[in-house]
Amino acid sequence: MNATLPDPLARAARATPDRPAVIAERATLSYAALDEAASRGAAAIRALGLAPGERVALLATNGPLAVAAVHAARRARVVLVPLHPRLAPGELAWQVEDAGARLLLHDDAAAGAARAVASARPDVPLAALDALFDAPRARVVPSTVRLRDAQGIVYTSGSTARPRGVVLTHANHWWSAVGSALRTGSRDDDRWLLA
Repeated sequence: MNATLPDPLARAARATPDRPAVIAERATLSYAALDEAASRGAAAIRALGLAPGERVALLATNGPLAVAAVHAARRARVVLVPLHPRLAPGELAWQVEDAGARLLLHDDAAAGAARAVASARPDVPLAALDALFDAPRARVVPSTVRLRDAQGIVYTSGSTARPRGVVLTHANHWWSAVGSALRTGSRDDDRWLLA
């Protein structure tokens, strides 16, 4: 199936540019600001040489930069591999290798863990999230999202063996959102808690 959807962030930024998209402890991003960050981040990811379909690991705490990275990865058409910041460096390095990540993005809080991963995986370059989004004003223009394309790879808990990477498509996320809207309704003033 080749079904596509318009870029959801770009659509929200056009419809409600000043509405808060992300509210965090120290920052609030409007949909317009998040859209701009996603475009700049996507341009920076492409400038680092990543092609559509390649994998980018993300080691970051919850916050505006991590949310922007998710949207930047989607817009650059790379597959995001979120890593849990509480894992040991050896566990992180194994997931980076297993996923075939070609780049490791990290925030300031995870810089030490990212350097430890880089010492075990020197073939995978590091990029700081704040530097990624402070890149020159180059932009990646939003386009459609193909539902069948991989959005990310998340790792299971690995309680009885090594964790397994589970590929999630854009369709997985779309239908989950549709299911949530059907179950709980959808209003203009809805807010979702990211714990």
